[in-house]
Amino acid sequence: MGVKSMFINDYVPEEYAKVFDCEDGLHIVRIGAVRVCNSKSGNQMLEVALSVEDNPVWYIERYVSGEYFNKNITRFFDAFGIQRGNFNFDTWKGHSAKAW
Repeated sequence: MGVKSMFINDYVPEEYAKVFDCEDGLHIVRIGAVRVCNSKSGNQMLEVALSVEDNPVWYIERYVSGEYFNKNITRFFDAFGIQRGNFNFDTWKGHSAKAW
């Protein structure tokens, strides 16, 4: 049996909780705050607080220094319309992006 067949044969739909208590679909995500801290392993990390269309539940996105940091933070800059390499965190607040 091929890998694709395994997925097809083993798939059973399951219910899932809503993320951010909002419906699935396209939403506007805004940056609320940025904090520099350390991960559990001691690596430097950025924690970015994001709100989804004025929902009271905040989501924390983490960008940890290391192998994937440059790729992940570049994607973040592009998604939120922040100039690549702009680490002046105060200027990030209020930037928005579309998320699915």
